[in-house]
Amino acid sequence: MKIYDISQEVFSCAVYPGDPHPEREIKLKISDGAVCNLSAFSMCAHNGTHVDAPLHFIDGGKSVDRVNLDRFVGYAYVAAHDGLLLAEDAERILKTAAALDPRAAVRILGKGKATMTAEAARVFADKGIKLTWDSAAESALAALSTDGTRGARDLRNTVRREVEDKIAQQIVNSSDSPLKAVNVTAQGEKIKVEFS
Repeated sequence: MKIYDISQEVFSCAVYPGDPHPEREIKLKISDGAVCNLSAFSMCAHNGTHVDAPLHFIDGGKSVDRVNLDRFVGYAYVAAHDGLLLAEDAERILKTAAALDPRAAVRILGKGKATMTAEAARVFADKGIKLTWDSAAESALAALSTDGTRGARDLRNTVRREVEDKIAQQIVNSSDSPLKAVNVTAQGEKIKVEFS
């Protein structure tokens, strides 16, 4: 088994517009006569590789200490795909992952500029996939949120307006048939929320 660390290096990685850059300060140095080398650093909790807990965007949502780590740690299959991700692509990805190692077929990480269709999201949801990713939605949400001056709060407002409000409306409109899956993607800077 290969283990991949997908963490970004903290001091050189990109920082979301408006968030503070990480800073390191040397406090003590042996070469200056101190008994040890000692550094201090400060950074935003949302810098580098991190998880946005539901609480970050939803008042009353789960804090990161209440999110089950099983969603993020374990065997995974990295699927490279560009363009529309169709149902048959999702089936192929799951089949390939299961053939390599069935434990990896429960956690699919997307790589590339893919736009997941509602049908592909349904395939993953029906199989109980724990983690999927659509970089098109990420990029569009970030682009729609960079004109403000409030950093992550601008992103939160964009997510609320472009995603959460549409999901809430769909729940109200389809109360007799509960949602199984929601896929958020984008075409250019236009956010698409697809339901199944």
